[in-house]
Amino acid sequence: MADIASVILSLLTTLLAVVLLGIVAGFSPTLFITQATVDVKSTKKISPYTIGLVVGVALAIVLLIVLFQFIQPGVLRHFFNTTVRTIVISVIFNGIVGLLLIAGGAWYLTHRNVATKRSGRHALKKTGGVSAMFSFGFFRTLTSVSGIAATFLAGTIIANSSVHFIEQLLYTLLFLAAAITPFGGIAILMRREDKKVTRTVEYINKQLDRFNYKTVLGIGAVILGCCIVLANVLTLIL
Repeated sequence: MADIASVILSLLTTLLAVVLLGIVAGFSPTLFITQATVDVKSTKKISPYTIGLVVGVALAIVLLIVLFQFIQPGVLRHFFNTTVRTIVISVIFNGIVGLLLIAGGAWYLTHRNVATKRSGRHALKKTGGVSAMFSFGFFRTLTSVSGIAATFLAGTIIANSSVHFIEQLLYTLLFLAAAITPFGGIAILMRREDKKVTRTVEYINKQLDRFNYKTVLGIGAVILGCCIVLANVLTLIL
């Protein structure tokens, strides 16, 4: 009975972690205000611009989550003959991710007093067509410090919590669904109360600018990056 309870608790914990990390990975005030702006201008039920934006976000998240699962030692063992080579490659890759997070966090901290321009109209003019909106969503997500950190953690959790491919696939789909759900929510609400949703998104953006969330994000990224680098250095030494 205790074993069953332990398995259920472990499953629920993993599910909760994957969902929360998915929300963090897809969270982007810039993309939200951009989507709200293009949805207001659209006469269709689902704006082609929104579709392009969400597909770009989804593809970037899929690439990151697959990559971070692939470099786990358990997966690499299927491609390399020796355990030593597997560990070295995994450690090097993880170390690079850690250094990138440190660099990204440092950038946020050094630019924390610079106001972030999140004007939806500015973003719309800058992007132009549907393909450009796709690129905007893709590269914005692919280079997001919080997105990379959340996806790295999710990839590690999924790889360590699941044994079979089907399990990993289900967790990955859940992570992706959690990441793009806010965009779906905005699209649905914009059909009903577009002005209220736009004002709400703009208000949240202003509050984030006033709070200067870059400081918290920067410190978190640096701490996580240092932990990743340190853990992998110890793996090589020990």
